[in-house]
Amino acid sequence: MDESWKVLIQTASGETVRNFSAVPHGANNRLFRVDCESGKQFALKVYPGTDGDTRDRLSVEFSALSFLASQVPGIVPEALTCDRNLGVALYEWIDGDRIETPSMDDIDATLNFVTRMKEASRDDDAKLFSEASEACFSFDDLHNQITNRLETLQDVAATEPVLAVF
Repeated sequence: MDESWKVLIQTASGETVRNFSAVPHGANNRLFRVDCESGKQFALKVYPGTDGDTRDRLSVEFSALSFLASQVPGIVPEALTCDRNLGVALYEWIDGDRIETPSMDDIDATLNFVTRMKEASRDDDAKLFSEASEACFSFDDLHNQITNRLETLQDVAATEPVLAVF
């Protein structure tokens, strides 16, 4: 791991890093669980530059989570610090499990989350955020986005047998 990451974490939290564990499944970033000597854990997210993508994903996500943590404490991870030069951000670690078969409690929790996000969107500070890169504001927008993605996947599947079967 990059020594500068350890310095960033210690400066922001006062904690001494014991270990970094890669968390799989990141599509456009790398995520690590940071275990500290005290037993405290953090999430360190690395935002690599992507060819042709000029978005500042680190700043957008960090500022959005900072805002949301103030609106719905305990629901989203707290944004602790970031370093744009290193392309990393440090967040609160929240344990969780993948939900394979949602229960009614899971669905209720999701609806409650969406309701709270809608309420937070009415806050004056929420107006400072630009639209998400793939925001959909109508059924037609959503339908077009899904159709375009499906067509792209079908084009790739023509030469990728495993994807075609999936």
